Amino acid sequence: MYPLVRLRKLRPDGTAYINWYCYRLPNKAGFVRLFVPARTPRLHVTGSWTPDGVAIVAIDPARSYVVHWWQAEPRAGFYVDAARSIEIRSGLVSYVDLYLDLAYEGDDWRLLDEEELSVLSEEDARLARSAIGDVRQLIASGSPVFDANDDMWAIPDDAWSLEPRRVRRVV
Repeated sequence: MYPLVRLRKLRPDGTAYINWYCYRLPNKAGFVRLFVPARTPRLHVTGSWTPDGVAIVAIDPARSYVVHWWQAEPRAGFYVDAARSIEIRSGLVSYVDLYLDLAYEGDDWRLLDEEELSVLSEEDARLARSAIGDVRQLIASGSPVFDANDDMWAIPDDAWSLEPRRVRRVV
C-alpha cells in the first residue's frame, strides 16, 4: 500500500537531529510526499514530542528546501526548512536542516531561527538565505506548492487508517 519510510533531519555537521516515521505517498510535481499520521512521535536528540495532527512532507532533491504541511483541527499551516544534502532511498529520507525556516498559520509567513545562522558555515548560511528567498518568491508568485487546497496536500482516503510508528532511537 504505502511503504514505511524513516525521515531523518540532520544537523549541518551530519549528526542526527530529529527522526520520525512516515508513509510514502505517490509523488506529485517532482516532490516525494510523505504522510505522517496523527500522533506520530518525533524523536529529537533532546527528547520527543507527539503532535496531534497529520502532516505531509514534500521533498524534491533538486530544491534547497523541504515543505511540511500540517493540520490539527481546526488549525493548519506550512513549515519550510532550508535544507541541503537531500537523500531519498527506499526506506530512508534524510536532509541537512540549515536552521532557517518559514512558518505559516493564518495570514502571515514568519521567518524563524535567523539567529541560528551564526553557527553555520558561511556557505551554509548563504544556502539557507537563498533557499528561503526562493520560497518567498514562489509564495509571492502563487505557486500551488504553497496552496493548502492543492492536490499536493490531499491525503488519500485509505491513508487515514495508517497507524503512527515510533522511532526507537536517533541515528
